[in-house]
Amino acid sequence: MSSTYCRTSGKVTAPSDVVAQKLSKDFPTPRGPLPVLQDIDLTLNPGQSLCVMGPSGSGKSTLLNILGALEPPTAGTVTLYGRNPFALAEKDVAAFRNKEVGFVFQDHCLLPQCSALENVLVPYRAGENELLLRQAGFQHVDVFFKWYNFCGLVAIK
Repeated sequence: MSSTYCRTSGKVTAPSDVVAQKLSKDFPTPRGPLPVLQDIDLTLNPGQSLCVMGPSGSGKSTLLNILGALEPPTAGTVTLYGRNPFALAEKDVAAFRNKEVGFVFQDHCLLPQCSALENVLVPYRAGENELLLRQAGFQHVDVFFKWYNFCGLVAIK
């Protein structure tokens, strides 16, 4: 990741982790587009955190789905770690999400046939990261992969 020079402070800074510019999202309805997000600008720098709050139906989940590269915006741009995931091919977006984005879904998309640990490890298997698991000292990689296959899951190629 390259650094950028800040004209106002004269300091070299790391690029922002998350940048949304003029972000909008509409959903189609029989009566025409339903605007959910309009012209959102957001910058999250390294080490910063953000709390998204609002009433039900105000677009919180939609915003997080777009920022997590799960769903493209209708208009505007998203830059995550210096890259626009929506400019990537579909296969590359999936790989980008697998390696760069962590998500805890509000509706807990867990696989009931797998344990909590196995559910957490699913992205590693999907990304074919067996070597990373072994390097991290995970002792039961072979058992996990056997169980993973037993659960009927296949790796993303």
